[in-house]
Amino acid sequence: MEDYKEDKGHSYRQIRQNIQKLQGKLRASHDSLQRSKIVDELSRLEQERLHDTNLFLGDGFQEDLSDLSGDEYPILGRIWDRYEELVSKNRDQPSDVQGLIVYMHYFDEEFLGFLTPRKLKLDVKYSMVRDTFYNLFNQLDRNLSNYQQESKRIGDGDYTKKYEEDILRRLVEMRNSLFVEADRFLRRLRQFAEDLIDDLEGKQILCQNGDEFLSYNTIDREIDLRGLSVKEAVERLYEFADEAVGFIDVPDFRR
Repeated sequence: MEDYKEDKGHSYRQIRQNIQKLQGKLRASHDSLQRSKIVDELSRLEQERLHDTNLFLGDGFQEDLSDLSGDEYPILGRIWDRYEELVSKNRDQPSDVQGLIVYMHYFDEEFLGFLTPRKLKLDVKYSMVRDTFYNLFNQLDRNLSNYQQESKRIGDGDYTKKYEEDILRRLVEMRNSLFVEADRFLRRLRQFAEDLIDDLEGKQILCQNGDEFLSYNTIDREIDLRGLSVKEAVERLYEFADEAVGFIDVPDFRR
């Protein structure tokens, strides 16, 4: 029986790898017919993955997440242990979804409070841009939460079996929409930070407090930005967004 479970574990990992490859193709495709075929194939693979999980692997199975750290994604590798409880709670999610969850929690704790008039003083135009990120993030966070809830419901078997194919197809489409939305958010964030860095290294017109140092009290959640100058914090923001865009890995169609 143990050998059988080991074989099924190998099969499960192969299915997940195939799902990840197809997810990449889905994100890269603008052809409606091709996208429909990919979604059909993804739905079939999700059915196989779901059945293998429920029948053979049980709650103790976890995906190998060693590829999420190291040289390619140093920020993610560094903050992974910081969200150990969060990762454990979402251990049944695919690795790219787990990574997105960790990135978003890190942004919420470190950067959302930085993108305020009190911390980041900008000219009128860029103040308006800065203020859009609060609503954009909260919308993305809601959609991520909705995806997690739907994924958990399906993983728990809380649905009518005869509708399984349609339900999994909807989950595939939700996941793809989620990653496209995350990509848009992160690219806008990266461009915003890049513009401010260029300004701070040049005429210093857009940002009016680049040399000021950030201060936080004991109840604030921020850890990594404490003691940094505003300019250094903007550079950290750019590094975060740039790495996360690479991790999300959605082709740039200049949306």
